[in-house]
Amino acid sequence: MASRPALSRAEGGSGLNVLVAYATKHGSTRQVAEAVTEVMQERGAQVTLRPARAVRESAARFDLVVLGAPLNSGRWHRDAGYGWRAGRTRARQMTTRRCRTARM
Repeated sequence: MASRPALSRAEGGSGLNVLVAYATKHGSTRQVAEAVTEVMQERGAQVTLRPARAVRESAARFDLVVLGAPLNSGRWHRDAGYGWRAGRTRARQMTTRRCRTARM
């Protein structure tokens, strides 16, 4: 595998402190979260990977929060809410992006 260039701080690398949280029913979203974590770590980010249900710390301690959750019948997995509640105040102050995985 070719080495990947380091990410800039704006792209998720070089000392960036990142929380990758995920909700999953069958494990596929966990696999996506693990892949995201691996790439970010290869590029210099400090990454904490957790199930969304297990997130207890405030999002304020992270520079970036990534929340992955499956979408089933147009609804987020119920555990996805746990990750957002932990950082609701901080999330209002941050630019947020959400990713979803859906069964095809």
